[in-house]
Amino acid sequence: MNNMCIIVLEDIKFLPVSAEDIQYGYDLWKLTQKEFLEKINGEWNDEFELKNYKDECIRNLENNYLIKYKENIVGWLEYDLFNDYIYINQLHITPEYQNKGIGTKILNEYIVYGKKENKNIFLEVLQGNERALKYYKKIGFKEYDDCSVSKTLVYEIDDTAMAHTVKETLTLKDGSIYEGETKDGKPHGRGKTTDRIGIIYEGDFVDGEEHGKGKMIYPSGKVYEGDFLGTNYHAKAN
Repeated sequence: MNNMCIIVLEDIKFLPVSAEDIQYGYDLWKLTQKEFLEKINGEWNDEFELKNYKDECIRNLENNYLIKYKENIVGWLEYDLFNDYIYINQLHITPEYQNKGIGTKILNEYIVYGKKENKNIFLEVLQGNERALKYYKKIGFKEYDDCSVSKTLVYEIDDTAMAHTVKETLTLKDGSIYEGETKDGKPHGRGKTTDRIGIIYEGDFVDGEEHGKGKMIYPSGKVYEGDFLGTNYHAKAN
């Protein structure tokens, strides 16, 4: 297993995490995200959220890193590397080390890497987190998709990677309605399906199938967010 981070900085180190580190990651994620998730979902079940966070991290442990600045652990990073893009799942800095340029240095290094490898960079901002949205836009990210839980932002390096898709509304074989990007008449890129009983999937599609980062939203309001591959998914519930 290669757990070396794809970016390297002189004064910021990225340390592979173990299962023992996940509680720290959860505490930081909760500290920075709970305010917005409570408003979105209307509730917070700490035991449930912790279990799902741990399960997701363990499945994707090799892509999670502790952020070390000087002699201190100051944050948590998680990303996925795909053929034509990078998806930053988590970039959280502890409040006492925010506004010191740490997050900006990390994002700028991803941009350098993306330009070198011709890969667009995606990340998400929870609905209501206007401070983070403004910050990312200042760096150069722009809004790419919008759903009930979050906004997807993209730093577009390879504009031709998106040029081959068009936006359409399709009726799929199972009766679901698809709205979003298509290629050769099939869902491909970012989009949304709504099935006959009202279950919504919002996220990535490849060649007609759910593939990549997404959210499954049930009529009850429960949301599952994570990695999807067709009908199989590894997600955490919000």
